[in-house]
Amino acid sequence: AISLEDNLNLQAAWARLGQAQAFTDRMRGYVLPHISLDSSVSRSRIDGGLFGAMEHTQYSLSTPAAYEIDIWGRARHALEAAELDALAMRDDVEALATTLAAQVSESWLDLRYLWSMRDLVQQQLETNALFEELILARLGQGLASAADIYQQRQRIDANNAQLVLLESRI
Repeated sequence: AISLEDNLNLQAAWARLGQAQAFTDRMRGYVLPHISLDSSVSRSRIDGGLFGAMEHTQYSLSTPAAYEIDIWGRARHALEAAELDALAMRDDVEALATTLAAQVSESWLDLRYLWSMRDLVQQQLETNALFEELILARLGQGLASAADIYQQRQRIDANNAQLVLLESRI
């Protein structure tokens, strides 16, 4: 979960999706009528000399409306293209999130495998050390040779090398 939340590529993909959705909303505006409300107030004062000052206040309110008839479908097709782009971008984000989740899962399974292999090699190392002691005891009784001890120590060295390799991969 941390990998998905903190992944900069995924955050950038979500941001691109937001941009695509905002662009779609903007294109949707071209298909609809445009209506606005304008208002203004102006006040003026004229010094009338002997007759005194005259004040004049003017209020203005207008609601202009416009609608472009889309005979050739330019605005409609632009909206459809923007919606499809946003849908494709959403699919891209979901694919990226799925890929990241799969990579995290694969990494976790690889790590679990390496831990299991390390535990197995450690157990084999303990078993080989026990066998070395037994061979040394048998050598003391004349039942084993120096070659047997040499072979067992090679097995122990091989296990130690495997353990170092596994630890480096973890």
